[in-house]
Amino acid sequence: MKKIVSCLLVAALALPMFAQEENAAKNEYLPAAGDFAIGFNLNPFATFVGNMFNGTIGNAIDNSEIGGEALLSNMTMPNAYPVVSLQGKYMFTDNLGLRANIGLLLTRQNNREYVLDDAALALDPLSKQKVIDAEYLSSNGGSLSVGVEYRIGKGRVQGVFSGSALYAFSVAKATYEFGNAITEANQRPTSGSFVTYAAMSSQMPNARLLRDYTSDGVHTIGLVGSVGIEGFVAPKISIGAEVNLALLYTWTPQQYGDFEGFNLLTSEVERFTDLIAPKSSQFVFGTQNIGANLFMNFYFNR
Repeated sequence: MKKIVSCLLVAALALPMFAQEENAAKNEYLPAAGDFAIGFNLNPFATFVGNMFNGTIGNAIDNSEIGGEALLSNMTMPNAYPVVSLQGKYMFTDNLGLRANIGLLLTRQNNREYVLDDAALALDPLSKQKVIDAEYLSSNGGSLSVGVEYRIGKGRVQGVFSGSALYAFSVAKATYEFGNAITEANQRPTSGSFVTYAAMSSQMPNARLLRDYTSDGVHTIGLVGSVGIEGFVAPKISIGAEVNLALLYTWTPQQYGDFEGFNLLTSEVERFTDLIAPKSSQFVFGTQNIGANLFMNFYFNR
């Protein structure tokens, strides 16, 4: 009997020690006041893995359904803002922190296409000689959101709520080069599928676009709220997911185009700049992807 009582006393004394060790181990996993974090999103990786299982190839990152709708993908200039981004945090307390998300965009795309050589075809109707038309697309931009987050839960899986202010911008340009020249005898030469012809006036019924651009890019401001979970798979290392709800206002400046065409009045090939579209703006409300729907964070002690 004395041995049983002794064992129970030892167990009773040891329980607080085990609880302290468990809490200490738990605290090693979770962020604490003064910690800062660096994170990045996993949306492109999730898309890649998903495509491995469903056999899909060639999907653009911005079309990922796993990460939600890409930021402003439904606007006049789609895919203008980055989905991939980096995230930083600083914890004021164990539950309250400052968060910032930054994304950069730098894309270049060159499309080339064979078309029949009009000059060779004029000399030989059976000619198969070809020339090349080229399309050069470029986009530059970025996004920045700053806000606060609040986390609930004391276990290794926590709920995270946040609110942020967002600013984003992008500048896109399209430039074209053609293998067949415009001449008096060939005022509408054979061109690639991406070429745009327009009737500018009765004196110039066939003008083709050489360059498409805006004067000042596209800008967006707004508020983004999110709710999600964050699970700590190792001390100070977490994987999480969140859903964003955004209220955004975007404005686009005037859009211009450089054209060339044969002027019937002057009998010359002329180049000029014309307005393609006026200024525009739009409100967007819904689930938008600002680069943090699926993410991994690494926390560090100050």
